[in-house]
Amino acid sequence: MIARSDLGGSIIKRAMDAGYLTLSRASLDDVLKAQKSLLNRRKWLWGRMMMLRLRRLPVPRYAGFDLFRSWLTLSFADKSRSFLGNSARQLVRRYQAARSQ
Repeated sequence: MIARSDLGGSIIKRAMDAGYLTLSRASLDDVLKAQKSLLNRRKWLWGRMMMLRLRRLPVPRYAGFDLFRSWLTLSFADKSRSFLGNSARQLVRRYQAARSQ
């Protein structure tokens, strides 16, 4: 469990003190194993975001992650899918860039 704010940390501590939670430290390897699918999905983000940029659609910002370097670890087929799959979704959902007036 990770508290992302002081309030969250306080709630976790009170739950532990009251006996509702029992927590122990996890190793970095345990955390990475538990988040394996999340880490794999993150590899696809750069390609998806690049396709959004090419179509002039809004692109989220992810600070602190080297998305391009992660994307480079994908196979050629997966890199292609990250572009083309996202492009197909954009077309099916009829995403369009905002038109200036």
